[in-house]
Amino acid sequence: MPDFIDPGPLGIVRPVYLKEAVPVIPALDVAITVAFYEEKLGFTELFRAGDPPVYAGLERDGVKFHVFECMDKKIADWTAFRVYVRGIAELYAISRTAKIIHPNGALGETPWRTKEFTIVDPSGCAITFVEQIPTDDR
Repeated sequence: MPDFIDPGPLGIVRPVYLKEAVPVIPALDVAITVAFYEEKLGFTELFRAGDPPVYAGLERDGVKFHVFECMDKKIADWTAFRVYVRGIAELYAISRTAKIIHPNGALGETPWRTKEFTIVDPSGCAITFVEQIPTDDR
C-alpha cells in the first residue's frame, strides 16, 4: 500500500487508504430496478428513500451500488460498470435463464485474460461481470 499521509484533525499524521467504491446508477423507476436486482441476481435491498422511492442501496457478496431516480433514458443507456466475480459460468447461466443478457453481451474471453458477459437492467444500465483467467505458472 502506498504510504500516503493525511494530516488529520489537529495535525495528527496518519496513513490514508481507499476502502471501497460504490457506483451510483440511474433508474427510470427505482422500485422496479430494486426488484430486478433482487429477483434476477440475488441482491438485497439495504435501504430506500422516498415514497415512491427516489434512491436505494443494494448489496450482494460485499458488492454494493446505489440507484437514483433519473427520467433521462439516455443517461441510463450510457451508464455501465464492471463487477469481478468467481463462478462466472454459473452466473451467466442464471442470467441467460432470466433473459437479462445484453444483446452484445454473450460470455466470452478477452485478450486481457478475462471471461466476461454483460447484462442490461430495466432502465438500460449495463453491468459487465468479469472473472480473471488464472495464469499458467508452469
